[in-house]
Amino acid sequence: MNCSICNGDGIYYDDHVSQGSHGQLKCCLCKVDCFCGGRYPYRYWDDDHNNRWCPCWSLRQRLRRVNQLFDDTGLDESYRWKFFDDLSPNFPDGQPRPGAEGAIRIAEKYLITPRIPERGLFLYGNNKEGKALLGAIIFNTLMLRFQKPGRFIETTAWLDALRDSFDPDNQWSKKTCEIFDPPCEWPIAMIGNLAMKKETDWAKETLYQLIDNRYANLRFTIVTTNLPLEAVSKLCRGRIFLLLREMCQFVEMNKIYY
Repeated sequence: MNCSICNGDGIYYDDHVSQGSHGQLKCCLCKVDCFCGGRYPYRYWDDDHNNRWCPCWSLRQRLRRVNQLFDDTGLDESYRWKFFDDLSPNFPDGQPRPGAEGAIRIAEKYLITPRIPERGLFLYGNNKEGKALLGAIIFNTLMLRFQKPGRFIETTAWLDALRDSFDPDNQWSKKTCEIFDPPCEWPIAMIGNLAMKKETDWAKETLYQLIDNRYANLRFTIVTTNLPLEAVSKLCRGRIFLLLREMCQFVEMNKIYY
């Protein structure tokens, strides 16, 4: 039976805020002993006066790597440490939050999935309806459970970086392949702010190529947008919409107000 604290993953998020603005990731000692008290460099003296590595050493090294994964996501600080418990079914005054139960049911699936899913999520609806929050919670949950890299892709900033890479006079820009290729391979990705009304045909085609590569590589992808479905269906002559239909579950976020 899995541990009720870490679900058998060895690392969990403690939402108690002792300093700063959020909780922290911690090791769960449900499967290993600890004789060092969690003190670096994680060594202890045994009964025969030998200085040994603590059995928790490898777990604490894994914790360090997972913390780095979260630092590298690109998510805003306000979303980087959001997890299932942040999906409250009620408003602060205790009144039921319309539509919250549906969002909670969606998120619950990712608490028990045995592997990173191949089918992603397309979250659409009006602004301030909780799309970013639900997407970030599922994104963070999968990263913590499977301890795999994940990145947030803000489409406008990503496309601007690609444009800069074509400028031979911009010595600070990365190579085009360094900007385009990694997002196609990340095990988990969240594409935020899919709003392409004023973008060029090049931008829409480039975004299509990104989504198509992730689909071909069976990479889990969350996409959020404020655009109505009719507008999405016309992007890149309908090709982006058809691709999203193949690779994502469509979820309308309506009047939840997270």
